[in-house]
Amino acid sequence: MLKDRLKEHRERCGYSQQQVADVLNVHRSTYSYYESGKTEPSLENICVLARIFGVSLDALMEMNYGPSGALALGDPGYDDEFAYLREDGVNRMSDLTRDEKTLIMRFRLMTAKQRKELLDVMVVSGGEKEEPDNE
Repeated sequence: MLKDRLKEHRERCGYSQQQVADVLNVHRSTYSYYESGKTEPSLENICVLARIFGVSLDALMEMNYGPSGALALGDPGYDDEFAYLREDGVNRMSDLTRDEKTLIMRFRLMTAKQRKELLDVMVVSGGEKEEPDNE
């Protein structure tokens, strides 16, 4: 059920209900209702949730497709984009600060163009020491 997947993915990512609610621009209690099944998010918010959790809509909605490409019933398989953050079964997302988690959520909501522009602005040092400016 969607409510179970929401909680599972949120916890896997290490986000609080408040952090997710802030990104969705809803009250924490509203998001809590999504996880309890009292209400369901809009289609627009489901799309946003899939993006911030780093999963496909199919994974979030527990859909999977058979070899023919037709929707099939069964265990929902999804690619775990956070596998690289785990070591010996420990989720390394929990090691991130609140700001780092918020940055990741907001980055996932950007368009490809916005992401590229942001990454172009960020200076990634390859370990080379910068020379001081001589004025």
